[in-house]
Amino acid sequence: MTKKLAGLKISLCQMKVLPGRPDINIAYIADEIKEAISREVDIILFPEMATTGYFIGDLYENDAFLRDVSYLERGIREATVGGITAILGTPVLLQKSKGEDGRTRLLNAGVIYANGKYVGHAAKTLQPNYRIFDDDRHFYSGRKIALEKRTLPEEEISPFCLTMKDGREVRLGLILCEDMWHESYPLNPTEILAEKGADIVCNLSASPWTWQKNRKRHEVVKEISKKSRVPFLYVNNAGIQNTGKNIIIFDGSSTAYNAGGEIIFQVPAYAEGSYDLEFKAKMKVLPAEQGNDTKELYLAMRAAITGFFVGLPPEKQKMILGLSGGIDSSLSAALYTDALGKENVIGINMPSKFSSGETQDLARALAENLGVAYEVRPIQGAVDAISAASGAKPDTLAYENIQARARMEILAARAQELGCLFSANWNKVEAAFGYGTLYGDMAGALALIGDLVKREVYQLADYMNREVFRREVIPGKCFEIAPTAELRLNQKDPFDYGKIEWRGYHDEMVRAFTEFRRDPEWLLLNYKNGLLEKELMLEEGRIKKLFPTSGRFIHDLEKQWRAFHLAYFKRIQGPPIPIVSKRAFGTDLRESSLSPHFTRRYFELKADLLAQDPARIAVYGGSFNPPSLHHFLITKKLLEWFDRVIVVPCGPRDDKDSLKLAPAELRKAMAQFNFSGSPQVEADLCDIDNGIFTPAYLLDERYKKRYPDKEIWHVVGGDLIAGGKSGDSEIQRIWKKGKEIWDLLNFAVVIRPGFNLISDDLPPKSEVIECENLTGSSSALRGMIARGEDAGPYLKPEVYELIKKSGLYRPTGRGEE
Repeated sequence: MTKKLAGLKISLCQMKVLPGRPDINIAYIADEIKEAISREVDIILFPEMATTGYFIGDLYENDAFLRDVSYLERGIREATVGGITAILGTPVLLQKSKGEDGRTRLLNAGVIYANGKYVGHAAKTLQPNYRIFDDDRHFYSGRKIALEKRTLPEEEISPFCLTMKDGREVRLGLILCEDMWHESYPLNPTEILAEKGADIVCNLSASPWTWQKNRKRHEVVKEISKKSRVPFLYVNNAGIQNTGKNIIIFDGSSTAYNAGGEIIFQVPAYAEGSYDLEFKAKMKVLPAEQGNDTKELYLAMRAAITGFFVGLPPEKQKMILGLSGGIDSSLSAALYTDALGKENVIGINMPSKFSSGETQDLARALAENLGVAYEVRPIQGAVDAISAASGAKPDTLAYENIQARARMEILAARAQELGCLFSANWNKVEAAFGYGTLYGDMAGALALIGDLVKREVYQLADYMNREVFRREVIPGKCFEIAPTAELRLNQKDPFDYGKIEWRGYHDEMVRAFTEFRRDPEWLLLNYKNGLLEKELMLEEGRIKKLFPTSGRFIHDLEKQWRAFHLAYFKRIQGPPIPIVSKRAFGTDLRESSLSPHFTRRYFELKADLLAQDPARIAVYGGSFNPPSLHHFLITKKLLEWFDRVIVVPCGPRDDKDSLKLAPAELRKAMAQFNFSGSPQVEADLCDIDNGIFTPAYLLDERYKKRYPDKEIWHVVGGDLIAGGKSGDSEIQRIWKKGKEIWDLLNFAVVIRPGFNLISDDLPPKSEVIECENLTGSSSALRGMIARGEDAGPYLKPEVYELIKKSGLYRPTGRGEE
C-alpha cells in the first residue's frame, strides 16, 4: 500500500437505492455524509445512479425530472461542508448539448463534491448494451465524447487531484461499473488511469447479482492489477429494482482490493449502510470466500421478495398462493414464509375431482409445518358451472384450462378481500414451453421461481429444509412424487426434469435456448457427434434412454422449439420474474412473436440422422366403417414418426355386426377415397377382398416377410392398453395370442390430448403418439347418419357423397351399437 494513502479513511456506502425517488435517495445520501463526517471519514463513496436508480426506463428522457435531480443534489454538496469528499453516481444533464436523437445530452456519471463545492464529474466510458442493460439508449458515453472531439477515448480519462483535510493530495481515478469489465472492449479505463498517475481507482457500480459474478469480479480485478498496480475500490448497491417484467437483484458485496488485486476489505452481501476502511502501510489480505451457489441463490430470492414489497403499506405486505402439494408451490411458500414471516402468508388448496388425497395431504402438511394460514376451497362447482355455460367438454384442453382459471379467480378474490397480493408458482421450464394457463396459473403479482429450472427448484427446496428452517418443512414426499398439474386423471408433466442428484434433459434444453442462445442446429449437431450429454452435463446414456431413435429425438426437439416460440404470447403477459440465471424471461431476454426457424444446416443434419435410423412401417388396422376424417388425420400424424403407413380395413368379424351394414365394394371405395393423397400411405384391402379377418400376430408376420429390413409397428388406441400393468388390457385378454404379442410386438399407442394414460400400462415395446382432433368415431358417425344428422364435418367430401348416394347406414337405428 502506498505511503500516500496510509491513514486515509474511506467509507463505502452500500445503499438500497429507491428507483425513481431522487428526493428519498438524496436525503439518505446527505445523512450518510453527515454521519461520515462525525466519524472523521475522508472520502465516502456511493453506487452508480445512487440518486435515481439505474433501471428506470425512459424516465431518463424527462428533462424536468433530471433538472429536479440536479436541484436536489445541492443537499449533497452542502452536506460535504466540513472537510469530506463525497463521490456518487448520478445522471448529469448537459443543458447546452444535444444527442443524436435531438434530446438534451445525458451522461451516466460519477460526480465529486468536496467541502461544499462541486469538483467535477467523470462520464462512463464503456456502456453495456446487452441483457437488461441499455445505456446507449439514454446516455452519451466517454467514447462518444472523444469521437465528437476527434480525440482518442483515453484522452478523456484522467484522475482527479483531491486535497484531503490534512492537506495531502490524492490522485483518484473514477470509473463506473462496466468500465472495469473491459475484456470485450478496446480499452481499459483502470489501466489508463494508473498510467496517468492515479493513486487509487474507485468503481461506482449498479451491478446485479448473477451466478458466480463476484468470483468473476475478483478474477477481473486481479487481472487488472497485474498492470495497473493501484488499490481498487468497488462500491455496489443492494436491494432490488423492478422493471415490471423482471426483479433485478443487487447483492452489494462492496470490496476493497490492494494494488495486487487481493481483497483487503469486504462489505457483507445485501447489507445496507456505510462501512469504513482505513488504509495502513500494510493491510491484511482476506481470503476470497468459497462460494456456495445454492446459498447465494437463496439469499438472492429472499432479497427479491423483501425488495418487491418495499413501498407497500405494512398491512399489504402479505402473499397468498395456491398450495397444490407439489414441489413448486411448496418452495414458493417456504420462501415467502422465510422472507415475510408466517403471519403474512396464506396458503389455499383448491382441489378438483382430479386432485389426489396424497397431494391434498401434502399441501396441508406443508402449511402446518410452516405455520401459515391455510384454507381449502374446492373448485369443482365453479368448473362445472363454467363448463356448462361455455360448452366445454370434459377431457379437453378447454376443460383443463377452466380449472386453472377457476383457481386464479379464487386467489385473486381472496387477495382483494384481504388486501394483499397473490403469487404465480410456475417455473422456467413451464414458462419456456407454455405449459401453463394464461389468466390461470400464469397470473399473479410475482413469478417468484420463474427463472428456476426444475432441478434448481429441488435444490433450493432441499436447502430451505436443511439450512434455513433446519427441519423438514417441505415434506419429503414432495421431492418424490411425479410433477403434475392434476387437471385430468393421472396427468404427469411431459418433461424430463432434473432432480437434486442429476440434470434433466428439458431443464438443460431450456437453459441452452435462453441462457446460451442455442438453437436446434446446435443441439442436433452435438447429438450427431455424440457430444450432447457432455455439453448439457447430463448423465451418460440419458439421451438414448429418453429417445431410442434419432427420429424420436428430432421429433421432441422440433416440438419443443415450436412450443418455445408459441409460448411467447403467454410469457409477455406474465408477472415480473426475479433474475437469478444468466438470462431470464422478461426484459432480460428480448423476444418477439416469431414463427420457429430451422436452419439449412439443421435440415441437412436431420436428413443424415434419419437415414441412419431403421426404416419403420406403421400398420393401422380397423373397421373404418365408415373411414372418417380423424382416421385420415391419424395417418398424417403417423407419418411424422414412420416412413410408411399401411391402413388395413378388416374383413368380416364375429364381434362386428356393423360390418354387414356396408358392402365390401363400398368399404373398399371409401377406404381408397379417405386414405389417398400421400405416396407414403397404402391401403391394404386384402382382408376385404378375401372376406377374412387377419389378427395382429399374422399381420406382423405378413409385413415382416414383405419388408424384412424394416421395423413393423402396430397402431392401437390408448383404450386398448388400459390395464396392461395387471394383464387386463383388451389386447392381453381378447386378442388372439394377446399375452404373447403384448411382449413381442411393437405398438404405437395413439392418444388424444387429455387421455388418462398410465405409463405403467404400456406394452414393453411401445411409443406414445398424441394426436389432436380425435373426434368422430365410426359408430358415432353411423348413428348420426341413421338419425339424419349432418356428418359432413367429420368425413371427407368424397366419402360423404358416396354414403349419401348409396344410402348407407339407414334406416334410423340400424347403425347404432
